Amino acid sequence: MVIQRENTENQWKQKFEMVKQDLDKLKAELKQDRENLDRLNEMMKKEKVDVEMMRLDLQKQTDLLEQVKQNIQEEKEKMEITKTEFQKKKENLQSLFDEINKERSNIKDLSLQVETERDKLQNVMNSVALKQEEQERKEDDIRRQTQELDNSKRSVLAERHELELLRKNLNVKKEELEVATSSFSGEREQMSKMKIA
Repeated sequence: MVIQRENTENQWKQKFEMVKQDLDKLKAELKQDRENLDRLNEMMKKEKVDVEMMRLDLQKQTDLLEQVKQNIQEEKEKMEITKTEFQKKKENLQSLFDEINKERSNIKDLSLQVETERDKLQNVMNSVALKQEEQERKEDDIRRQTQELDNSKRSVLAERHELELLRKNLNVKKEELEVATSSFSGEREQMSKMKIA
């Protein structure tokens, strides 16, 4: 009977040790799981910070693209204003050119009349001489106006060259915007994939 009781006690001790070992093992596993969870939590926090930094970077790029877009729009408006001013100057020059041609025609007619009057009216030679001087002054004015017209034409050509440079600059900025937009789209798609993952 005593031996049986000792055997029973030994069995209970063995079972207790086994349960204790199982508990210790489970406690170690729980500790390991907690450490793993802590590491995972730290990784998630770091990833959240990284994602926030990427979002801020994308926002900066978006703001930059908006600024570029606004600059292009302002440049386009300036070019439209320049184009309008150029057209006005061109119209003014054409009007001036027409007036000069008309004045030249009038002067030719006047010259013919003067020559005719000179042949017919010898007694008004002094008057004819005065008219001749007036004609010379008008011709001087015509030469001066012609010089001014030439200067204006050169100015128009210079402005046209400047307009061409502005157009080329706009094309360069447009290409830069397209490259930046393509890059932004790629980064945004990559972020979307990262979020889905």
